[in-house]
Amino acid sequence: MVISLNSTARTTQNTLRLNRTRRASPSKVVARTVSLPIIRYAYYAFIFSIPFESIALADNFLSVSKVPGLFFGLTAFLRPRVCFRRPPQAFWCFFWYLSVVVMMAPFQEPQFTSQIISRLLTLTQLLLLFWTSYNVMCDERVVKGTLLTLIISCTIVAVLMFVGLGNSPYEDRDTALGWNPNALATMLSSGLVGIVGLAFGRRTRELKVLLLMAACSGVLAMQIVRTGSRGALIALIVALLAFPLKKTKSLSSKIQLVLIGVLAIGFLAWTSYRSELVRERWEATFATGDTAGRDTIFAQAWNMFLEKPLLGWGPLSNVYELGSRVGLPFRDPHNLYLWVLTETGLFGAIPFFIGLWLCLRAAWKARDGLQGVLPLSMILCLLINNMKGTSLSSKLFWIVLAYALAGAYHATSRKQHTYLARTSQPVATHPAGLHVGTR
Repeated sequence: MVISLNSTARTTQNTLRLNRTRRASPSKVVARTVSLPIIRYAYYAFIFSIPFESIALADNFLSVSKVPGLFFGLTAFLRPRVCFRRPPQAFWCFFWYLSVVVMMAPFQEPQFTSQIISRLLTLTQLLLLFWTSYNVMCDERVVKGTLLTLIISCTIVAVLMFVGLGNSPYEDRDTALGWNPNALATMLSSGLVGIVGLAFGRRTRELKVLLLMAACSGVLAMQIVRTGSRGALIALIVALLAFPLKKTKSLSSKIQLVLIGVLAIGFLAWTSYRSELVRERWEATFATGDTAGRDTIFAQAWNMFLEKPLLGWGPLSNVYELGSRVGLPFRDPHNLYLWVLTETGLFGAIPFFIGLWLCLRAAWKARDGLQGVLPLSMILCLLINNMKGTSLSSKLFWIVLAYALAGAYHATSRKQHTYLARTSQPVATHPAGLHVGTR
């Protein structure tokens, strides 16, 4: 009996010790925090500057976003174990693509050398931005602050466009601050999806966010329509249709999300119909299949890929070759996927597309976490916009991909936290071995 009591007591002590270890582990799982405020606010300043990056400084040597971007990069070294942790798997897929571009660079025409070097430096910086953005957004505070900052910055640009300040007409289409209308529409679409997602797409709702949505969403939607970008509107509609994919506990919540999406799409359709320019562009699309020449560009780019499917035409050589086929000095394929295929062939495109798939899969997994369906909506908006444009050199492109991965991290951490919390309950609440004495 004594031996049994001692054995039971030792077992109980070991169980309690294990429980204390388990209780401590959730904080290690969840707390990937950026402790220094200077890093967070430097990142916010960089995010805020992105919608204004079309403004050139110092004879086009600097843009508005480069200065805060450089400052954020320097502050990241204050917490290297946080900001430069082990990168996600998708990083290595994109790194493979960049490596292929580097390997092909020496074999291009000599007159392209300076442009290729500039492009390689840009891609390297953007890949580092993707890495550090993922790591800092593993802190939920940074995620929310980043989204709010982007929304406010996009709204300011939309207001400037609305009042005509910084407005620059572009082929009878409205834009602002020198932006290409399609690129500006992509930017503002991310802001609109972000504010609607913060209000209804995440797991929790806040009154302040709902009020911010009421203040910002209308002007963002109207200015997106005024750019005349049909592709951005389609991408925005698909992003809004993704909101019912949010995991909810009741059917009424699901119906509410459907109604929100329907109302938002209805408002976009009504605003588009009221704009004569936009209405004419849509009528030309449905009546004659007008795509602003993209059908010809896509066909030629696809033929180029079929001619060199394995290694492609090389960096910059692809756009000059495409230009020669459509009667121009050079031509952007106006499609991210055709750009990668014609530039590096399957050797570089396959890992790049795998990286995109990993980000998309992470956004789907994020629905289980605090971010809800918002990462999925934002990445769908981004990927569809890249079917009519090329955002490979856009900072927003890499930040949204990083956000999708961070959303999956939060969902995984939440599941682990819940599991460990459940399994860390004390096993025995009565004196050790009492049950032995009752036998």
